[in-house]
Amino acid sequence: MAITDTLKVSYGSIAGRHHIGDDRNIVAQPIQDAVYVHTTPEVIIGVVCDGMGSGINNQLGAQIGGRLFMNTVLTYLYDSSPVDLVEDLVGTDNCTIFSDLLANRLDGIARQLSMGELFCKSNMEYLWNIYLNENMFFTLIGFISTPSETVILGCGDGFIYLNDERCDFGPAPGEYPSFFSERLLAGHYKKDRTLEVIRRLPTHEVQNLLVSTDGLRYWLSNQDKPIYGGVVGPVDQLWTDDFFFTQRTTPTLRLRMMQRIEQKIDWAERRINRQGGYLEDDLALITMKRFGE
Repeated sequence: MAITDTLKVSYGSIAGRHHIGDDRNIVAQPIQDAVYVHTTPEVIIGVVCDGMGSGINNQLGAQIGGRLFMNTVLTYLYDSSPVDLVEDLVGTDNCTIFSDLLANRLDGIARQLSMGELFCKSNMEYLWNIYLNENMFFTLIGFISTPSETVILGCGDGFIYLNDERCDFGPAPGEYPSFFSERLLAGHYKKDRTLEVIRRLPTHEVQNLLVSTDGLRYWLSNQDKPIYGGVVGPVDQLWTDDFFFTQRTTPTLRLRMMQRIEQKIDWAERRINRQGGYLEDDLALITMKRFGE
């Protein structure tokens, strides 16, 4: 039996209110979160990345990092059996092999993209670090599910719900998250960043899974707010309500409803009531659910 016969996946993403622009900020910015999903009868791969907000073009790093995560897993899949895929990538050394492969590919692409800025310049090391900081810093959460095993990996921060329970992941309150590309920095700025194994378990034990970027915090803090036709509602609707699996991108519909801004005039109070636009930050998420065996 194919793994996709029992596990269904859907995903969504949307730009945050601060990136969309409003009456006070009419300059819209590109969404800095990226989401990628790939399914075959042998494996399900999903990854969400969040580009560092203070960088000029870190949506580029998020998009490249997500695609490289996907392609690296698929390369291993074609060279090994699905049964051994997780063991080959993760092993027992906390993803060192996988992290090295991902870092080498990311380094190669970053150097090609930055060649025009760095070529024949003095102080190359300094400019290389600036380029990475402005274009290639991102957080990452991904998962790989084969018929035998499922592993959730990450570097940075975000949200993970597994079998109705939230998994702790990310830095302590008040601390900055780790960015995978920090391992590419030159000189003493270089940091030893690797993908962390967050959870690893037999696939038959996975009933539902949600991975998302840190923008989900605005959903959690606005669950009782009104939207067109009802209220925002709890996050667990993404895996308890089968509606979200009718099409791959159905969760995006809910995100759009949360961002839809409505204004109603209260004539008695002589004011305009505004609702919607609850997601201040970009959000990308993937949800997976087990259906009948």
